[in-house]
Amino acid sequence: LKDPSFLKYRQRLENQTYMIGAMFWGLIVTTFMVVALVTAVVFFLVYDGTRDIVVGIITQVIGIAVTIIMRSLLCTFFLKTAYAGFYRKMPAFANAFMFCMECWNIALTAAFVLSRVIKFMVATGLYAGRIDRPVLAEGLALDIDSLPRVF
Repeated sequence: LKDPSFLKYRQRLENQTYMIGAMFWGLIVTTFMVVALVTAVVFFLVYDGTRDIVVGIITQVIGIAVTIIMRSLLCTFFLKTAYAGFYRKMPAFANAFMFCMECWNIALTAAFVLSRVIKFMVATGLYAGRIDRPVLAEGLALDIDSLPRVF
């Protein structure tokens, strides 16, 4: 009764009759999505015609992972050197480093957007059968979108 959304939930009581159908079909859809995803991954890894493409994609992912790790290490070192909290101990050095980071992020933002779209597609596929929460609600077991915390 103390939930701020109580009055919203109190309307349209006939909607509770959707529960059994939503539980049944949600389970079927979620199972199908997971099976399709696993089948596609196994197929592309095993089939001779696509194995070279998959290996190329894996090498690209490894290269991006090395770049992100290098970026994290550089940020840790340089930010501890040039900043104390939000205070710039070395303003010229801090400005130059942040300018380099902005240039780097302009190049990498397209990859972040693409990865975010893929994360949302995976989350939607996995949570299609959940009837107790909205698909992209906060507090889900699969908390994959960290970008809103940046802003």
